[in-house]
Amino acid sequence: MGFRRSFRRWRRTRPFWGGLFVVASAVWIFLTVKAPLPVVVHVGVQGLAGFLVPIVMLLCGILLWYSPANRTFYSVLALVMALVSWVTSNLGGFLVGLLLGVVGGCLAFSWQPGPAPSSATGAQAAQGQRGGEQEHAGGGEQADTEEQVAAPQGRWRDVGRERAVEDQVAGREDGAG
Repeated sequence: MGFRRSFRRWRRTRPFWGGLFVVASAVWIFLTVKAPLPVVVHVGVQGLAGFLVPIVMLLCGILLWYSPANRTFYSVLALVMALVSWVTSNLGGFLVGLLLGVVGGCLAFSWQPGPAPSSATGAQAAQGQRGGEQEHAGGGEQADTEEQVAAPQGRWRDVGRERAVEDQVAGREDGAG
């Protein structure tokens, strides 16, 4: 397995883009705090807070990658730190760092893990076994009624309607097999 494929698999199991935006925001804000420009606007407390905010944001971005289960806490903390950077770190890194942090925090907050591929296959196999048992359990009325069964992907399917369509395709009008 190549590096690109393994990196893609790793990236899809965590809020990668949200963490990347938060890390980029932290780096940008830190560089604007350290910038030797005469135009630098010093608003608010510039001592420890000017350095602490981007460091906390950098930690939040890294922890979003390596601890996706706690993404809600880290993303909200990154959002708060991005907004606090407006006061403590040269107007949030001249607005660029602030916007990157807000976008990254929102992306990380809204990220949801996808279903595991192996569990979906197992659920399909288990559902197939249960469906077969219901049809052959006797009392054919239960199998002919329109019942809804949850599909493994979270969608609902109408088993009765599917059977009626199968019967029409097979040329059976009465539905009896």
